[in-house]
Amino acid sequence: MPKLSKVNDSYMVQYMRRRKHNPSKAPSKAGLRAVTLVEMIIAVAMMAIIFATILPLFAGIRNSWDSKQANAEAIQNGRVLIDHLNRNLSKAVRIVSVSDSSQTDGYIEFEDNDSNTCRYDIAANNDVEFGVIGSLSDLAGPVSQLRFTCYDGNDFSHPTTDVNSVRFVKVQTTLAGLGALTQDKTFSTSAYIRTNGNVPRIMYDYYTRAQGTNVFAYSGEHGPKFPSDPTTPSSQLNSAEYDGIEVDDGSFYVYSVPSEGTRGLMRFVVQIDQREGRVGQIIATWTGKGVNGHPQRTDGASLYIWNYDNSQYELLQDSGNTEAEVTVTGTRGSQAPSYIGGASGNTITLLVTSNDKRTGWKVNNLYTDYVKVELSPIYP
Repeated sequence: MPKLSKVNDSYMVQYMRRRKHNPSKAPSKAGLRAVTLVEMIIAVAMMAIIFATILPLFAGIRNSWDSKQANAEAIQNGRVLIDHLNRNLSKAVRIVSVSDSSQTDGYIEFEDNDSNTCRYDIAANNDVEFGVIGSLSDLAGPVSQLRFTCYDGNDFSHPTTDVNSVRFVKVQTTLAGLGALTQDKTFSTSAYIRTNGNVPRIMYDYYTRAQGTNVFAYSGEHGPKFPSDPTTPSSQLNSAEYDGIEVDDGSFYVYSVPSEGTRGLMRFVVQIDQREGRVGQIIATWTGKGVNGHPQRTDGASLYIWNYDNSQYELLQDSGNTEAEVTVTGTRGSQAPSYIGGASGNTITLLVTSNDKRTGWKVNNLYTDYVKVELSPIYP
């Protein structure tokens, strides 16, 4: 083993002695240094300042997006509501009731083409609601106002609430803001009422029209409840028999079913003067009674109208099980042209059937007192 030199040996001895008497002078590991508390506080403060600067920017971006989304939704709801109001009011047959133009929680009631009375108003939850009276449902909202202003069509300076003269309706509604970042938005529309209560209906019956020329009546029997064609029955009434159905006076034309297992039928054909495209509504009415003598059979009668587009009869009204004289009626509105046709293109066909068939020797009679067809014309 090599020996250390005396110089080196002496140096090592001196080093060890100094370390023994003064250990704090021992050398530290190079490059290592602890973080002081002051430095940590400064770092945390700087991070807080940076976050305090950035967070409002993110909040602004988020609020801007929410605001744009809420505004877009309000505009969409407003457009849907205004379109709904315009479309339905433009097709109204007549105004039934309307609020004063100064009323901000206004309402309007009108009759549509199917003779339903509809209503717009503000519900308890501040949504606009619409529907047939008695079954309204929410449409859009919430709104802070719904205002209807009506005019007679000649004077647009002075609003009116006279429903018989209303020809023009202006609507204004304000959708409430959906949050603190959105504003209320006001929408408006207007509608011209093409027909109203002051436009008379045109009536066709067997008193005012030429029997056998432009109004016809036929009687007969049939096995099923009603035939599958508009030409049955085909036995036309004579002049004396027409007298029984001219007016509603309690006198009848009576058809007595001759065969067991069949029902009584009455077919009424009316040729109108209007073109099919100029008819907005058809109202058919029959007054009479159906009497079935068998105690286990059903009394009464039912009124049908022929649909020329679908080639079938459609029920207008059933009188129910009664021997009493009744008036049954029915309306066809928006699809009125479908019920006008025939070879001349101007024919309306009605059918009345007894509600049950003849059984045994018991009588089954169909009484007709009065028949009429009313039309609501559409003027250009």
